Amino acid sequence: MGEKNARKPFTVDIWEDLSDEFEEFRIKTGFTKWQAISGALRAYMSLPADVQVALNAPDMTVIDAGKLITDKICDLERIRLLGKLDHDQVAYLQALTKEVAEHLSGE
Repeated sequence: MGEKNARKPFTVDIWEDLSDEFEEFRIKTGFTKWQAISGALRAYMSLPADVQVALNAPDMTVIDAGKLITDKICDLERIRLLGKLDHDQVAYLQALTKEVAEHLSGE
């Protein structure tokens, strides 16, 4: 790997509408192209593989991508918080989940 702050040209062909949307967003937020692309690449590379795959779907919109990433972060946070529950709290949540499921199914 080269010098930490050295820059290298990074050119790829992408969908025209995505390029236009990116350019509008970049101008609105005030970032240079290299700042915005560097940040986007860092974020993409740090995502779980299943999210990376989903983001590459040709019909993925920016809104859908944001929802996908937000949902994944929320899921990870819920898993982290659930791991901190004691036995009584887990039992309560299981009973509540069962009650809600029965109510929703009309039983």
